[in-house]
Amino acid sequence: MQLVLRGPTGHGMPGAGCTTCHGPANPPGSYGARVPPGVSNGWHMPPPDMPMVFVGVAPGALCEQIKDPARNGGKDMAALRVHLDDPLVLWGWTPGFGRAPISTPRAEFITAWETWASTGAPCPEG
Repeated sequence: MQLVLRGPTGHGMPGAGCTTCHGPANPPGSYGARVPPGVSNGWHMPPPDMPMVFVGVAPGALCEQIKDPARNGGKDMAALRVHLDDPLVLWGWTPGFGRAPISTPRAEFITAWETWASTGAPCPEG
């Protein structure tokens, strides 16, 4: 099994950039399962100093992390909302053949996010 590394900027290691495998769109279902998905603006991960580590993080701590520009890529609340329209984020609702989409319908998610943001983006205790 080949290990894929995200590299110093989050765009893959030299000679194995994300776009080596990830194209501008999801491949058709006829390609089968386990093919690299695609997205229109270039697949990438955050740089190593900004890991996407959400597993096991308590809801309150995750909420604070998401809102903290020092830990979210320098985004304020307005920039976070714009981020929700990024093609890479939108991909989660249309992940392609053999992948389960985000379980909450996008319109419902956006309504909930905007309600949360308009009330001051409170975080749960604990």
